[in-house]
Amino acid sequence: MENITIGLVLQILLPALGGWLLSRVVKLWLGPRLSAKFKSKEMTALEIVVREFTIPVELTFQAIGYALALQSLPITLPGYEALVFKILRVAIVAFGTRGLWGCWPLCNLLLREVGSKLSLETNQILLRLLTQCYKILTFILGVLIILQEFGIPVAGLVTGVGLVGLTVSLGAQETASSLFAGLILILEKPFSLGDWITVGGVEGSVEDISFRSTKIRTIENTLVTLPNSSVSSANIWNSTRRTKRLCQFTLGLTYDTSREKLEEIMAAVREILEAYPHVVEGSVLVNMAGFSASSLDISVECYLSTLLKDEYLADKSRIYLEILDKVRALGGDFAFPSTTVYLEK
Repeated sequence: MENITIGLVLQILLPALGGWLLSRVVKLWLGPRLSAKFKSKEMTALEIVVREFTIPVELTFQAIGYALALQSLPITLPGYEALVFKILRVAIVAFGTRGLWGCWPLCNLLLREVGSKLSLETNQILLRLLTQCYKILTFILGVLIILQEFGIPVAGLVTGVGLVGLTVSLGAQETASSLFAGLILILEKPFSLGDWITVGGVEGSVEDISFRSTKIRTIENTLVTLPNSSVSSANIWNSTRRTKRLCQFTLGLTYDTSREKLEEIMAAVREILEAYPHVVEGSVLVNMAGFSASSLDISVECYLSTLLKDEYLADKSRIYLEILDKVRALGGDFAFPSTTVYLEK
């Protein structure tokens, strides 16, 4: 009787102890060795898998040991052994799902490859969206496998969910349109995070781009959320992506300005602009524009290389002041609206 009792105890303890020892080997020896072997400056896919599946494999060995130990217990309940191994399979699926969930950095590696080929500028947005989709699909896959393990007909469940989804989608066409429009915006890249844009009468800096909406911070510091369906169908002005800014104005001189003086002033204005450091070379145009009611008009156009609004306005201000001083130094005078009244006797 004593031998039988000792044998039974060993039969129960040895599997549990073996599973625990194997889990320690994975955690303290195999996992660190594999991680050190595949370690590099940029984490590889194999390194990510090894790192995230070390704990699930460790827990799996423990669960197998405990299941074999429970199987050895002198319990004669009907279906006891089947229940033990069903719980074991569910636990292994849960551990595997946990490992797959932690492998979301694989999305970053995939996006890095695709982004280098497509020259994507919105990798952060795509990474967040791709990671969310990956985690949701991993969770759903794990839940479906567990439900199937408990005898729930997964095929019928998926069909039912599909019918419910179809019903909901019929009432959510605007949301679906925004999701599709968001995908188009992310891939076509008419703007990126931080760009200053004007769309649908809203002007501001882009703070966030998702599949459903785009958030813009206006100059009044108001956060405006626009559905992507509205953004994609509207005209989009992206001020950040211009390579130069147009500076255009008209000088109005009095009618008593002679032709020689007018040509001298035009040449002086042209010289000022061509010498200004931020004026794009070859972009200066200074011409006689016409005869207004109260002035002789000179049209002035050029492009400035300064893109930031405050720098652009500062450059325009300095140019205007230089032209003002030069025109007055040459004896010219600026016109203003006036009316001549003739009196008859």
